[in-house]
Amino acid sequence: MKKTFLCMAAVFVLVTASCSVSETMQADKSGKGAPVSPLGYGEGTMVKLFYSHCFALQTFGKGTFMGYIEIENAAYRKEVTVHYKLYDEWRDVAAAYVKSLGNNKELWYFTYTNIGFNPFGGWDISFAIKYVVNGQTYWDNNGGADYHVGAGPRNFYPDFAWGKSIVALQTAQYNNAVSAPFFTGRVYTKYAEGDKSVKIVYTTDNWATVKECIAQYSYDDSDFWGGNKCSVWWYNVPVEGSPANIKFAIAYTLNGSTAWDNNFGRNYTLTPGTIWK
Repeated sequence: MKKTFLCMAAVFVLVTASCSVSETMQADKSGKGAPVSPLGYGEGTMVKLFYSHCFALQTFGKGTFMGYIEIENAAYRKEVTVHYKLYDEWRDVAAAYVKSLGNNKELWYFTYTNIGFNPFGGWDISFAIKYVVNGQTYWDNNGGADYHVGAGPRNFYPDFAWGKSIVALQTAQYNNAVSAPFFTGRVYTKYAEGDKSVKIVYTTDNWATVKECIAQYSYDDSDFWGGNKCSVWWYNVPVEGSPANIKFAIAYTLNGSTAWDNNFGRNYTLTPGTIWK
């Protein structure tokens, strides 16, 4: 979803990573999570989170919980639901079909907005993904640990939860209302040891010419429980003239292997005053 404002953005990635065995989960009235039992399917075969993000447009504003999911296209009729816990209450939000990813896989998206502000803490959310098709129910619950994401002034979980994704654009802005236009933002990568770099590949003339910018490493970020650790990168690109838009993708290289975040084959487009959510 794209809105018009001059501020920051959150986008996602198309990469692969090993995941946990798909499992079935029963509702737990105690609020402590849900017991699991294996169905015997391989890791991420039927349903798998790409990534999830929790954020607020302002420190004291309303929060948003969103994410992207990959499923196996097993039949036309199917339901994808995110089962999440917010403020000690388990709830459900339906995901919606976005596009085909090829190889009989589909991309689905979910969002829950207007999370109320808590002045004494942040938004901490635990969740799992439920996929119902052909009379069968499949779960991605992060190997029984559930996924965790949060935001706000004093949240326990970081704003990104990683599934198949290992890199995500956390903010992006194109400002041409100045004497020296610029294109800037922040990139998150899932924490990993080794030789790594982040590169922004972009164009201001619809790919007639291509330019590159190396993002600068800033710091590592983690939650209080020691999981979901991220590396944070920053970039700032001077822009010649005042192009109508900037199109770009992200290349993350780790120990000689490169993963591309290109908006699932569509790349990203920024116009002055654009925010991606």
